Amino acid sequence: MPAGFGKRLGETIRSKRRNRAPGRLSPTGRRDAHNVHRRRPPSVRSRADLPSPDQPRLKIATSTYYAAKNRSPSARSIRDTELKTQISRVHTDNFSVYGVRKVRWQLHREGIPVARCTVARLMLDRLEGARRGKKIRTI
Repeated sequence: MPAGFGKRLGETIRSKRRNRAPGRLSPTGRRDAHNVHRRRPPSVRSRADLPSPDQPRLKIATSTYYAAKNRSPSARSIRDTELKTQISRVHTDNFSVYGVRKVRWQLHREGIPVARCTVARLMLDRLEGARRGKKIRTI
């Protein structure tokens, strides 16, 4: 009888793989790395993956960093700060019940043209309208 007769093929392969470290070359010359990603959950990182104080996370030029840091605020961010005050005012004036669509319509009535998606983006931070219907209970 040949050696290994009666054993399943998978058992012999698995027993040979147990003796090798992941990433090492197998006797056939191929890397045994196809199961390496299963060794550790992806949320767990080793200390080598974490940024250190002497090694910055982004590798950019110093001049680029200071140019971005000292740049004046964009027109969009300036308008967003103005709109946030108007949106929060309309929201609180209406008993914090108005949602995105009603806040937008109220701003249009007051002569402040603004898109619905802009109001939705700015309301994501802290404002929310009332919801109709039964409360959903989960156990």
